Amino acid sequence: MPAQSTRRSPLLVGAILAAFLSVGFNVTDDGAQWFWAEVPWTGALLAGLGVVLGVLHFSRRTHAKP
Repeated sequence: MPAQSTRRSPLLVGAILAAFLSVGFNVTDDGAQWFWAEVPWTGALLAGLGVVLGVLHFSRRTHAKP
């Protein structure tokens, strides 16, 4: 049986990082506040980037040569 590689795709790492950054919150005495409250387009851009990188990762994985 061939050994499986534990190497991770940079696309997957980027997708997870972008997804977590897009939904990040800061908790202070005033309560929880979204990181990107003053620039919501940045959060939306990170969320979109996470989706695109995730789709690229999984499409490359399913179309990979055996």
